[in-house]
Amino acid sequence: MADDTIVFHITPSSQNQLLSAEIGVRTTDAFKYNTLFLLGTLSREGMEISTDTIFVNIYGRRGEVKGKGLIYPLCTQSLPSFEVDSAMEYTYTVRPFMKPKIVEGVKDVGLKLRIDRGD
Repeated sequence: MADDTIVFHITPSSQNQLLSAEIGVRTTDAFKYNTLFLLGTLSREGMEISTDTIFVNIYGRRGEVKGKGLIYPLCTQSLPSFEVDSAMEYTYTVRPFMKPKIVEGVKDVGLKLRIDRGD
């Protein structure tokens, strides 16, 4: 992952939904840090709503992989919930927020959204 930016397009299916979000990261053995630092930005129709620093713990204190998976472990981090309206177009942008320009060993980054029904 170099100066890459990943953009997720969000199209709400109904009005005024509260969405719970989670980011997932798969890494290879080339990832040499304990934590991956990312910036996540939520925008509505091109206007920034919020930006959060995301800390995804890849390895524990003893060097054990925190994620689950056989080849490329998946590590996840919950994100703040947000409200969307079907009349609007949203994007969630993820980019690296680390000192080295190139962060090697990041295989995949994904965004999981769930409708929060208030259960």
